[in-house]
Amino acid sequence: MFICFSCKKKYCNCLQLINHIRKFCPNKHYFCGQPNCFRQYSTLRSLRKHLQRAHANHIESNDYNFSSLEEKGNDNNLIVSLPSSQQNIISTFKFLQTQISFLLSSLYANVLIPRNIVQLIVDELHNIFSIDLEEGIFVRLKEILPLDVYNELVSYVKPSDLFISSSLEDFVSDFRRLRYYKELGTFFPATEVTVGQKLQGKRTTFGQLTVPIKCTMQVVELDKVLKSFFSLPNVLKETLDYQVRLQNSESGIENIVQGSI
Repeated sequence: MFICFSCKKKYCNCLQLINHIRKFCPNKHYFCGQPNCFRQYSTLRSLRKHLQRAHANHIESNDYNFSSLEEKGNDNNLIVSLPSSQQNIISTFKFLQTQISFLLSSLYANVLIPRNIVQLIVDELHNIFSIDLEEGIFVRLKEILPLDVYNELVSYVKPSDLFISSSLEDFVSDFRRLRYYKELGTFFPATEVTVGQKLQGKRTTFGQLTVPIKCTMQVVELDKVLKSFFSLPNVLKETLDYQVRLQNSESGIENIVQGSI
């Protein structure tokens, strides 16, 4: 069975899953929904190739139900089951990672916030999401759950399986953050272009020398930015629909489009 990462629906073959994602669960980023697989891709084609190559012989495992506790016979042994426990936890903290990326991208977008402040915020987040928090969650679970239930729980999930601290691995440095956004398709690094040179005086032990200095500029390819923007779900359709509505409108006010760059 093939599983949709977003809504957890299951399909018998890979193509049905891809069609479902294209119609109902479009996204900028596509994650593999198979258990214990953490791959992510920027296109559905790449995801489909991965599923066909890595999970062609995938056999559906028994789903556990965390809310159900079954008793066998007259003994007091309780069977605690987890609904795809690790996968659900991974999904939760993939969501956490996405929220962290939104936070940091908003900080980068604010020109008044220097990058050393962004790094300070990341360092503090890492302190909050350290392994101590993971251990603290299990300490609290031990306090609120019956002992036999807790023992069954920890047999399925370890503190390290929560991936809380690892959700920040892609953001610990400026280099990793920019690489993450570049792979995500939301960051386009500028290319340095030489536009000329100027002569500049330089004081040396032999006197004053005039040396040529390159003049450069940073160029971002606008076509890639626009292509990425209009590749977002429904953006192109909504833009064209709005343009047609303005062209067909008889109101002069409606045909005035205001904006800023």
